[in-house]
Amino acid sequence: GLFLGVQSRWDATMKPITRTRDESREPIIIRIGDPLSKRRLLPKLNLTLRKTTPMGLTLQPDQLQQVIEKEFQCARCGHCCKGDGLVEIGPREADRMAGLLGLTRRKFLRNYTVRVKANHWMLRDKMVDGPGPNADREQWCIFLERGPDGLYGCRVNEAKPDQCHEFPVGWRNPDSLRTCAGLRAMMARLRRRETSSSSVGEPKAR
Repeated sequence: GLFLGVQSRWDATMKPITRTRDESREPIIIRIGDPLSKRRLLPKLNLTLRKTTPMGLTLQPDQLQQVIEKEFQCARCGHCCKGDGLVEIGPREADRMAGLLGLTRRKFLRNYTVRVKANHWMLRDKMVDGPGPNADREQWCIFLERGPDGLYGCRVNEAKPDQCHEFPVGWRNPDSLRTCAGLRAMMARLRRRETSSSSVGEPKAR
């Protein structure tokens, strides 16, 4: 099957258009909007570990990875759930979320996903007004919610997709160290520790 991303925003209220070229082929799901050349949904190539060390730190990438595995704490900033999430799920994950919501798999898939290929779906996005009177509309995962305290949460957190569970240890975007509040806080702690340890070895002024 071929999934063509020709709409930069996939609203939960919109329906996919399915066209079948012939009986032997998978349907082509087309998202209407922008020119095809503008944005094609390909496998998420940035679901890889960052290989560079951020400026201001002497840690090697493998050392940074170990620190993230041990010290990362989610700050509920919601950035990992905004933009083109491209969250892909299989039957087991669909059943898990459907059960939490009290839905059949069929109804869950119809309401919250678009089909990519056999037994493979992608969660839909939704457009939401950003915080503040003059804020632009934002593209969110369909399950992202913002509380009255300004913090974000996942409607299906207890049963969320494996891809979401793996952030930021198993994958992160190139800009995650800048946009994710939890990673930023962790990096600030690392810099303070490095500064403190380096100052210990400096000769004291007479």
